[in-house]
Amino acid sequence: MRRGRQAPSIRKAGFSETVPIACTVPYDWDGILGFLAARAIPGVEIVGPDSYARTIRLGGCHGTVRVHRAGAAALGATIRFPDPAGIAEILARLRRLFDVAADPAAIGAQLSADPALAPLVAARPGLRVPGAWDGFELGVRAILGQQVSVTAAGRLAATLVRAFGVALGHDAEPGLTHVFPSPADLAEADAALVLNMPRARGAAIRSLAAAATADPALLAPGPSLEAAAARLTALRGIGPWTAQYIALRALKEPDALPPGDIGLLRALDQGEGRPSHAGLIARAEAWRPWRAYAVMHLWAADAEAAPPPRLGSKRRDAAAVRMGEVAASTGAPGAGASPKDNPMRPSDLKSETKPPAETERPAETGDAARWAALAARDPRADGRFVYAVRTTGVYCRPSCAARAARPENVSFHPSCEAAEAAGFRPCKRCRPNEAPVEARHAAAIARACRLIERAETLPPLDDLARAAGMSPFHFHRVFKRITGVTPKAYGRARLAGRIAEGLQGASTVTEAIYEAGYHSASRFYAAERLGMTPTAYRRGGAGTVIRFALGECSLGAILVAATDRGVCAILLGDDPDQLLRDLQDRFPEAELRGGEAAFEAMVAQVVGFVEAPAGAFALPLDIGGTAFQQRVWEALRRIPAGTTASYAEVARAIGAPGAVRAVAQACGANAIAVAIPCHRVVRSDGALSGYRWGVARKRDLLAREGVTR
Repeated sequence: MRRGRQAPSIRKAGFSETVPIACTVPYDWDGILGFLAARAIPGVEIVGPDSYARTIRLGGCHGTVRVHRAGAAALGATIRFPDPAGIAEILARLRRLFDVAADPAAIGAQLSADPALAPLVAARPGLRVPGAWDGFELGVRAILGQQVSVTAAGRLAATLVRAFGVALGHDAEPGLTHVFPSPADLAEADAALVLNMPRARGAAIRSLAAAATADPALLAPGPSLEAAAARLTALRGIGPWTAQYIALRALKEPDALPPGDIGLLRALDQGEGRPSHAGLIARAEAWRPWRAYAVMHLWAADAEAAPPPRLGSKRRDAAAVRMGEVAASTGAPGAGASPKDNPMRPSDLKSETKPPAETERPAETGDAARWAALAARDPRADGRFVYAVRTTGVYCRPSCAARAARPENVSFHPSCEAAEAAGFRPCKRCRPNEAPVEARHAAAIARACRLIERAETLPPLDDLARAAGMSPFHFHRVFKRITGVTPKAYGRARLAGRIAEGLQGASTVTEAIYEAGYHSASRFYAAERLGMTPTAYRRGGAGTVIRFALGECSLGAILVAATDRGVCAILLGDDPDQLLRDLQDRFPEAELRGGEAAFEAMVAQVVGFVEAPAGAFALPLDIGGTAFQQRVWEALRRIPAGTTASYAEVARAIGAPGAVRAVAQACGANAIAVAIPCHRVVRSDGALSGYRWGVARKRDLLAREGVTR
């Protein structure tokens, strides 16, 4: 599946209940929860104060799991999955993820023989090695984390998921919106372009995806650590450190040891200097077969030994609970690491102990998740707690960009009310007692949109920014992030809408264009498009009966509509309600009717064509558009299945070689997906560009037609 494809509803009939998972004791639940919280991918994972939830994919089905502590010797897993046959595998993966079967007594007895490890084991007798839900997912995340901070790696992963993952339906658990991409999703993906990262890193992801597609067992637990490391280091972009890190977490190799790790060397320095790399390997022989657990103890100890950074300083990313992901914010590989790797720096770790109680008390360096949120200024933590600074008497959101505060002056509070009851006042910068900044931004942009809509001509950017209380540069960025378009593009669209409305009463098209604020008809047609002839739009489908049906296909939701003359719309998307609104907007005066049995048969034929678009579309079409658009769409229908054409080639084919941009606009105005195959139009270099229904769907359609370009 690709972006925009909607997964099957996970609330449909299937398995949905809570299952206990036994765990050995003692069990460091708070430590493993803090570790996962620092690396949670928005949309894929949610980590709360006492639970971990995520989306899952198994056997072509999608669902969610939520894990919580259910007692001293048990976890509870709430599983929502459409196929009960997959529950056994889901539980097996969760057991590996949470390392519930470890033998703390045997591990502790072995490691305590080392004088440096004995006190660490005594302090954390239940420390576990956090696993991974999916080996491929962890491998991709490790590559994304190369030479960036854990926070930055999380942002990259979130973007990757939105671009190439599977979008779940609206009935999914709130906050869980996507499933992580599969190897097939990323085997040919240009992740470097989408994520704006080095091309070598994108190539490494493709290499890993291709290898995992060819060998599904590549990232599954294997017969030996040595064999697993050899398989992984043979791949592009994966060196010895990364291979051992993947083995430690994804393959659950209890004896994995990242070679030359600077954090391990530093933690073993007890006043007589750090051991050499060879000395570390020799000393670790006594830890076998539990070297991975020794690694976790030493990383945690190294983190605690470092003085707490000032929040907001250059080291703020270093406070972000880094117990095993790759990469520090400096981007420098750890000592002794292969240049093919980017080992993490355990000096940047925070310890993982219990989160603070929900009362006021001084912040401690052991409050891993909260310190991580403050250090990263993570907006996702806003609303979960606030922090107060005694020297200023002010309390702030975790994401506040205020000047650094010394940790000894910081206290945590569960709410604004609790902070104010303790005598603190709200920060004037982040305004924690008011709506979140995103909500304030959304309100400001909504006001700006109203200003644009009421104005006769597009207001200057400076005026809009001033009204929103932002700088022009900041306003432009926020406007585009929230609306998806620039203020100028939004203004043009509103003017186009006025023309559409003006056509209802204007005596001529030209009159409507001038009344909308355009200085000439050519200026309007150069900037916008009606999508239908002016006469047809003026009628709005009045007097026309349009039958329609909504359904599901492998590309997501689909709407098929037809007049008595032929198919007038094939719309694809994620939300069936939105597709129906789009149809109503396109034909506001038409009489829309649900299709009867005969119409359903035609819809089945359309869906069959969408699923296998290589043949010819045999049904008649009723296409509404300008004369230029009609020419473009006819040219598109002449592109043979299994081939592509560039926008420039289409422009030349219709005898208008200078109208490349207009051709692209005509492709965007097409409302009959697949039957008018605008998905076969690519850039001159063969790369995929925009597609009304999502580039991922375009890629999928071309693959179905066997396009290799």
